Amino acid sequence: MVKLNNILPKLEPQKAISIIVILIITVIGVKLLTSSSAQSPYVSLEAEKGSLSVPAAAQSDSSSSGSSYVNFGGSIPSKVIGAYSGYQAINAAKSVGDQIGHPLTFITEYLDFRDPVNSWNANGESIANPYYIKQWQTLQTANNTNFRMIWGVPMLPYNGPDPITGTSINCLTSASACWAAGAKGDYNQYFKTVAQNMVNDGQANSLIRIGWEFNIGGFPWAVHGNATPAQYIQYWQNIVTTMRSVPGEKFVFVWNPNFGGAATDLQNYYPGDSYVDAIGFDLYDNGWYTNTSNTPQSHWSWFMNAPEGLNWLATFSANHNKQMSFPEWGLGWTDCSNGKRIIGLVCPSGTTNNGSITGGDDSYFIQSMATYIATHNFIEAGIWNWGLAPVPNSTISPNATAEFVKDFK
Repeated sequence: MVKLNNILPKLEPQKAISIIVILIITVIGVKLLTSSSAQSPYVSLEAEKGSLSVPAAAQSDSSSSGSSYVNFGGSIPSKVIGAYSGYQAINAAKSVGDQIGHPLTFITEYLDFRDPVNSWNANGESIANPYYIKQWQTLQTANNTNFRMIWGVPMLPYNGPDPITGTSINCLTSASACWAAGAKGDYNQYFKTVAQNMVNDGQANSLIRIGWEFNIGGFPWAVHGNATPAQYIQYWQNIVTTMRSVPGEKFVFVWNPNFGGAATDLQNYYPGDSYVDAIGFDLYDNGWYTNTSNTPQSHWSWFMNAPEGLNWLATFSANHNKQMSFPEWGLGWTDCSNGKRIIGLVCPSGTTNNGSITGGDDSYFIQSMATYIATHNFIEAGIWNWGLAPVPNSTISPNATAEFVKDFK
């Protein structure tokens, strides 16, 4: 630093005083700027869109799985955390909030797409049936809740054996033909009906996951081998344009691939900034391919550093100026060769791992996810609280549950 007494004697008194004042103001300004940026790393966003308002900080805690936990400062969980607890399971969702000490903001549900007869008509198990949307509003009123809905909205009706009835159906003639029809706008009318149903039943501000997990198999809207990037993008844009045309809508459209999957060129399927409001992964603690070579720490490193992993997600979202999302996240299960699914790595004696392999009751995964959510710009993060490996559930996943409650309290 330059000493003032080396400069000031050479100047007239008034000029010297002026320089001192300028230097003082400059020093104060730098200190304020540095303090502000250190304490407020998040961009200020609309509260309606679930923005973060208080930065999280890692706190020392020897009882936590990694000797630290995430202290959210009180307001972040109430804005960001949601859950899926099963079909119309509003009481189970309320229980999640009870366990972490504050109500959830979001709750996830899905429109159906499996009707073997009615297809997309407003009857049966179909996308245009208003029952699913109307029933949630009825449940909310009866239970005095105000969850913001996150809707999984199918891009195509079911194409294959119906999981309920076993009836063989298809999407008109084939998945490829349906993609071409969607890109032409043939299905726009059904999505307009969906949007009208949501607006009419008090869910105009829902988050919309169009064709969730499009980059993996199992759904009729799986793009790999069925749709070109151009078809996918055009169809997505048709859906968004149609739903936004309904008066009163305030939808948030979430582009929602799954972590991993057959389609590994995700950026080629991005529909464009004008048609996407948030970008998010569904992420489960799967992929533990052996019982011995992985640790929770090395597995988390894989999640972070995979070619289209969590580092990629953060960079891609920031480059497109979009909030991030985890519409589904949680533990997973291991498929064993005896046809059973277990939570954990080791299958029963005499059987082998046969498919998806998970870390089991993995508290380190929960802690790492909590830190990631706290240190990035998230609109929502929906814990998977249903099925074989729910969190929180102190009986099935006690370690992960204790970590979840600690981190998100």
